[in-house]
Formats: sequence, structure tokens, C-alpha cells
Amino acid sequence: MEAQLEKMEFSYEFVEAIDKLLLGDRHYALYDDAAVHRRVGRGLSDGEIACALSHAEVWKLALSRNVDRAIILEDDAELGPEFVDAIRSLDQFPSDWDLLNFCTTAPQIPTGTALSHGIKIGSIHKRMSGTVAYCVTRRALQIMLQHVYPLKAAADGLLSSLAIIEALKCYGTSPQIVKPSPEFTSSIWQAQTMRNKNYCIRSDYVQRREPVQNFMDNIEASARYQIDVYRSAQKHYVSGRVLDIGCGVGDKLVQFFPAAVTLGLDLSPALDVARSRHPDRQWALSDFTHVPEGKFSIVVSADVIEHIQDPDDMLDFIDKIDFDLFVMSTPDRDTLPFGKEGPPHNPTHYREWSQAEFKDYIGGRFKIMSQYQCKEPGYYSQVVEFTKK
Repeated sequence: MEAQLEKMEFSYEFVEAIDKLLLGDRHYALYDDAAVHRRVGRGLSDGEIACALSHAEVWKLALSRNVDRAIILEDDAELGPEFVDAIRSLDQFPSDWDLLNFCTTAPQIPTGTALSHGIKIGSIHKRMSGTVAYCVTRRALQIMLQHVYPLKAAADGLLSSLAIIEALKCYGTSPQIVKPSPEFTSSIWQAQTMRNKNYCIRSDYVQRREPVQNFMDNIEASARYQIDVYRSAQKHYVSGRVLDIGCGVGDKLVQFFPAAVTLGLDLSPALDVARSRHPDRQWALSDFTHVPEGKFSIVVSADVIEHIQDPDDMLDFIDKIDFDLFVMSTPDRDTLPFGKEGPPHNPTHYREWSQAEFKDYIGGRFKIMSQYQCKEPGYYSQVVEFTKK
């Protein structure tokens, strides 16, 4: 990072981050675990807590320096010439900006303005993943510090909330002009290191490295998706038990298997909704450690694996289940309008496969019986049906 900044002739200051291994009572006192669980369905890891507190310390320092604007970079940021041009062209961004995110996959509404190198500017009003590189005004620093404590989300989760409620006017660049280094080992999450695992995806595809903030895109909207995936699974059903891994609120499992004995696995808050809506069915927490007992004739997992940080964990779990046929879907990357080069446009996805890549990945562990597409709103899901080898 120092070498990159020296070449760009920027004035800069390094701020020592908070080490997750040194978190103590004074740090945890600034963290609201119950609020985080309500918000994202899980608690923050120590790495995420340390990262969020570190960003807050930087915000306080920048505000104390009495600056009008501050550029905040994480130490794994890879800066290119487009970034330098953008910083030197801040007057070309909309005049009302509070925060500019140069490394995010957040959906953006085009403003019609373009920088050099064909970089487009878009406004952000939805979930904003990533805090690798962003620029903020003094006003933004004040607002961020007003809302940061106690921590109710990771650093990008807080910025997302402020963008959604329009407390901050946020903009981004498309494509990203800063990217996290693939060779950088982070302490925020467990060391699965994307550089060593590509899950049969081509090597130049950029997988998401930061933990996602919510494993579900939208609990209610999910009812519109994967209908044909469940319909395909239903065609194979004759008798026996049915398992749904990542069942969401359970409506589709109940709809397509009304007379079957079923078990749905998911996380809160979706699991809580499923139990409330369908109290006569069986539901359980999905943590990849408690393997369901007994035989299942059909197992369904519709558009779940792309939400899993290390999908090898999911395949290990599946391999321990006794089943006749597994029906699994995931978005077909080649049919998506955005994010083909990665990271995924959907900020809750870690990665997305092409059909050939997904066939290689699943086929390396199981016997694939068929592969096909199902139409979804705006894209196609790809489906693989497989058995044990």
C-alpha cells in the first residue's frame, strides 16, 4: 500500500487497525449482538467486529483532522490509474455526494456521467458491499459516527443502511476501479483463501472475499423464484421423505410436496417465519454439522450454494446425507446481465458458476444424472440432478 501511494504522490497516514485477537470487554461493550442477529440472522465474527471498530476509529481521526474530504483505503486495496483519475476528478461527481465507493458490487442507478477510461458514475440506494476504498465528506463522517455505536452491523452494513434510508448520498463507479488483492490474507474471516480455492471456476473470475451481510436477498420476494426448480423435483417424487436445504420460509416446499413428510433446513429469520407459517411441518437449523437422520427420496437445494462462503462445506454435508436424488440449482452466470467477471452483482452471493464450471464442480463429488436451465425473473437458474457415486 505504501509503495502504491508513494507512486501517486498522495499525502497519507496509516492507522493501526484493531486486532481481533486483542478484543476485550471495552470493545464488546460497543457491540449489540442481539440487534445484529435480528438484522442479518447471525452474529458478527471477531474479525468483523474489529474491522468495523477500526473503520470507526479512522472516521474519528479524519474528523479530528478537520478535513473536508477523506479517502479511506483498506490495506489490501489494489489501486489503478483509473482511481487516481477519479480522485483528481471529484468535481465531475454529482455535487450532492457524501460517499463515493470505488470497490462495491452494489446495484447502481446510472447518472449519465462518465469519467475517463469509460468509468461510469451511478447512485447507490441499496445494499453496499465492501469498504476497501471509499471517499467521504466531513458531513458523512459526522453522520457515520452518529450511527456507528453500538455496532449493529459490519462496516459495510452500516454504510448500506445509511444509503438505503438516504441519510448519505452515495455513489459508485462501474466497473470497480479498486479491487482487493487476491494475494492478501485477511483476518476478518477464517482462512479459506480464495487464491487456493476456485471451486472449478476460471482463475480470472473475481470471487467475493468479504462475508455477506445477509444470506437471503428478500424473504418475501424469494417466493417468486425457483418455482420451476421445485416443480422439476416434484416430477421425480413417488414416495418417501423430502429434504429442503435452504428452504427459506418453506412455502415452496409445502406447495410442491403437500402430502410428503418433509424437513426444511435454514437459518433465522427465514426459519422462524417457516415455523410460524407451517407449524405442522418439521424445520431445523442448517449449520452443516447436524446431519439429518434417515433416508430421503428427494433432496432440494434451490439457489443456495452461491450464498455459502466455502461451498466445499456444503458438499461435505451433502455427502453425509442418505438420499436417492438431489436437485440443486444456482444462477447460470452466463445468463446474468451483470457480474460475469465477478464479484457477483448480487451482494449476497460469493461466486456464480457457468454451466460447464458447475458441472465440473458437482461432478467431482457426485454422479450427475442431468443438467438443464430453469427460467427466473431476469436470468436462468441452472439445475443439476445427481446421486451418490
